Amino acid sequence: MIRYLFLFACYFTLLKVHAQGEYFGQNKTRNRTNTFQVLRSNHFDLYHYLPNESLREELLRNSESWYRHHQAIFKMAFLEPNPLIIYNSHPDFQETTVIGGQIGEGTGGVTEGFKTRVVMPLFFTKKQTDHVLGHEMVHVFQYQTMTYGSDSTRLENMSNIPLFMTEGLAEYLSLGRNDPHTALWMRDAVLHNDLPSIEDLVVKQNKYFPYRWGQAFWAYVTGLYGDEIIRPLYKQVAIYGIREAFVRIFRMDLDAFSAKFKNDLKQYYTHFESNRVKTSPHELLASGDINISPALSPDGKYLAYVSSKDVLSMNVYIADTKTKKVIKKINTDGFGQHVDSYSFIESTLTWSPDNKKVALVIQSKSKNKLLILDAFQGDKREYALPDLDAFTHPAWSPHEEIIALSGMKNGQVDLYLYHLRSGKLEAVTSDRYSDVQPAWAPDGEHIYFVTDRGGSERLEKEKLKIAKINLKTKAIEILPLFSEVDLYNPQVSPDGKIVYFLASPDGFRDIYQLEDKQISRLTNFYTGITGITAYSPALSVASRSGDLVYNLLDKGKYNLALLPSQQINAFEVQTRDTGAGILPPGRITRGEDMVTAGLMNKEYPHVITKETYKDVPYKGKFKLDYLANSGVSAGVSRFGAGMAGGVMGLFSDMLNNNQLAATVAVNGELEDFGGQVYYLNQKNKWQYGFAAGHIPYRLYGGYSLTAGDTVSHSSGLTYMEGMMKERIVRLFIDQASGFLMRPISRQTRFELGVNSNWYTYSAKDYPRYGLMGVTSTGRLVDFITTGYGKTERVDKETLGLEGFHTTQIFGAMVGDNTTFGSVAPLKGYRYRLEASRFFGRTAYNQLLVDVRQYQYLKPLTIAGRVYYEGRLNPKNLESLNRIYPLYLGYPWYVHGLDKNMFIGSWNQVGESSLSGEQMAVANVELRLPFTGHKKLALIPFQYVASDLNLFFDTGMTWSTKKVNIPEGQTESKLSKNNAVMSLGASLRMNVLGYLIIEPYIAYPYRDRQWQGQVTGINFMIAGW
Repeated sequence: MIRYLFLFACYFTLLKVHAQGEYFGQNKTRNRTNTFQVLRSNHFDLYHYLPNESLREELLRNSESWYRHHQAIFKMAFLEPNPLIIYNSHPDFQETTVIGGQIGEGTGGVTEGFKTRVVMPLFFTKKQTDHVLGHEMVHVFQYQTMTYGSDSTRLENMSNIPLFMTEGLAEYLSLGRNDPHTALWMRDAVLHNDLPSIEDLVVKQNKYFPYRWGQAFWAYVTGLYGDEIIRPLYKQVAIYGIREAFVRIFRMDLDAFSAKFKNDLKQYYTHFESNRVKTSPHELLASGDINISPALSPDGKYLAYVSSKDVLSMNVYIADTKTKKVIKKINTDGFGQHVDSYSFIESTLTWSPDNKKVALVIQSKSKNKLLILDAFQGDKREYALPDLDAFTHPAWSPHEEIIALSGMKNGQVDLYLYHLRSGKLEAVTSDRYSDVQPAWAPDGEHIYFVTDRGGSERLEKEKLKIAKINLKTKAIEILPLFSEVDLYNPQVSPDGKIVYFLASPDGFRDIYQLEDKQISRLTNFYTGITGITAYSPALSVASRSGDLVYNLLDKGKYNLALLPSQQINAFEVQTRDTGAGILPPGRITRGEDMVTAGLMNKEYPHVITKETYKDVPYKGKFKLDYLANSGVSAGVSRFGAGMAGGVMGLFSDMLNNNQLAATVAVNGELEDFGGQVYYLNQKNKWQYGFAAGHIPYRLYGGYSLTAGDTVSHSSGLTYMEGMMKERIVRLFIDQASGFLMRPISRQTRFELGVNSNWYTYSAKDYPRYGLMGVTSTGRLVDFITTGYGKTERVDKETLGLEGFHTTQIFGAMVGDNTTFGSVAPLKGYRYRLEASRFFGRTAYNQLLVDVRQYQYLKPLTIAGRVYYEGRLNPKNLESLNRIYPLYLGYPWYVHGLDKNMFIGSWNQVGESSLSGEQMAVANVELRLPFTGHKKLALIPFQYVASDLNLFFDTGMTWSTKKVNIPEGQTESKLSKNNAVMSLGASLRMNVLGYLIIEPYIAYPYRDRQWQGQVTGINFMIAGW
């Protein structure tokens, strides 16, 4: 029995090691090692590798300006300079070591809570960079308010605050209440009567975007109570939770406040509906959740765009504008394994002059590249632009193999021309201004673009304008358009006489045109024309046919509509701000409007202009990130006195290039004390680490009885004096390991490692005295304890518990490009190919092959796995098999073989017919998302996600055995066990994101016959 208890407990150990060792998982690549320097101001340490001195100082000035802006709201000061870590480009930022996990294109910046480090890239306009800087700075104040701003709050109180309040406050304080983009979302919700309650904002984050709705919430609250309400409301929610805080602050419960919030939003925006178009009068080329980045071919026959039609990924589609049918889907998974992502949120697609090719921006090895696709044949070619840190907004010349683009170099954003044939990169502009969204004039000699050129010292405060540059003379002309709002997305008519653009001078975002210095409005929508962000391309003009395609937000979805050139009509231009672009209630009705005043101020505070900055050497010192404990307790049981408790600490340097983690814990007696320490260096392409630990396991080893005199008879039992000795066996695993890992791409990596493990045992008997109640057959039914004896140590050798040591050297190739659902992978592949050599008393060669494939056939997934593990040429394998046999009976290999694995007796676990030196498994599953997100699951249910599965499992084990042959010799012979199979169904559930359990019903086939129905629960391994 001891053997099988060891087996069960040590499984958990191995599971933990596999999880921490990243058995599968996608990678965060390290293609560049940047040398950071530190520039210090009064309240910030700027970590950077920018050669541009003026830009470094500009970032610190703006940081100090935001500090004073937010300090007026939070009414607290930083005790020491706060770290601000800036990357030169978004591709560099996506490889940051400071933040764990993958960073997508849509992540603008991150503020982590332990050291309140702000981590962000530079953007293609100073206005975007400054907005993200101001947004993340709010999070610093939020964290520090919890930690230092009060005796009644701690960092953990942040978990009481709903996401919409945290992110929405950051948006409100960095953008204010006058925001036509967020107002557009609100009008759409009012139009379709889809206004959320406060409870909806808490629990339906996937439907009601926390950033936009949170901003609207704070604009509403401060409009009623003034900006002074922000600090007390935020802290009350942190301390008491949102329900009680609303009663304390607003003197009304959540439902009453929600009713007022919804009613006021509806009343405010409803009066703007008159004379406004509610839905597009033009033909829709694409509708649904997300259809963005439209690009019309020059002849107007085809539309290229990015869409979420596939649900699991954003792919490129080519549609026929006449038939409205999709004629080509370009799966972004087919761009190549070396491609980490592609730009589609704020970049654009562009067509070649011959209507055959489409160009877009991809990311590979921390650099942007230009990818040119044959729109119909599928051929592709990549172009690297090594002189640029990043680039975006490609625009193909109407006559030549030249692509205009916005390029970033050392933090400066200019226009460039890239010559496809020669590979030459030509700078068009070179100055401190941000120049983006280029669009060619039909003559090929002029480019229109968006710029922040103006007279202000603070370009981030300038309104975005549209300019035209002569490519020969480099003369730049600012077009005479609206000066009080930002302008976006210039496009040019086929004759070059008309410039189209997007603007919101009256609060509504529409298409405008400039012709002969006259401005006209071409659309009149109640909602508005927009992509995912205000900077997203949402308008495209066919350079020869003159047709237009635009993005319209309708019912929270991004539709694409076609406006033929012959149907273009002009509306009256309204330049007066109607208030439609302001968030309700419009203006602050009482209290002070500190936020708007701060955002409108274009001048630096005097103290900032006089401040000097100091260079400080970067020192990669370890500092405490996190310290946690599980509490301390003590108690007495039949196994004597004991205590339980533990503590864990995490340390890192400022850039998180080096991590050090340690944990110690005790659960029982002194010898049940354990601990682990772990070090990771992730600065370079080759990442490495070390770990060491002492891990004790306490296992129940059964009991023995000694009977004495009979005392009485009761209820059919005979009671007699006696002694029971219960045995506790302890297994101690001392570990030391090291590894080396090289991510080749996001999907593929190479691993090398060495692990040493020392296994030792101890055993003790714990006697107790009392009355034993036994049946007539001598079976023990009852034991009444009257006293305890002295603990007795048992000679472990007499139990066959001899310690041993193994050292493993391994190499592995790992691949993983899966897309996960809520419970298990939905599409893609995973594989692990590993070869090892084990040395020591137990020695063998190990080969591991684990290959998994997932095919998504909306809404089903067909999943397949082939698994082989072999211990080849083994020596003294018995010691290891006592702890970790190759055993086919686990339900994560084959369901239903061992119905007693988790309950009842253990006498079947590890049985020889299911164990061996080599094991092969094959699985096929048909998976249906049952509950979960409405886009994936059969039943929308946000609290518990689950998959329904039909499965077929099969497997076999075999070993090499010695057999006698003539002349007294032996030879090795392969001994195979019969193959086993299992058919059945399961429900795999994700419980609160922490645990996946799988109740199942199986019909196993073994011993050459089908067995009866078996039910069980697999709660250890997540869905493979």
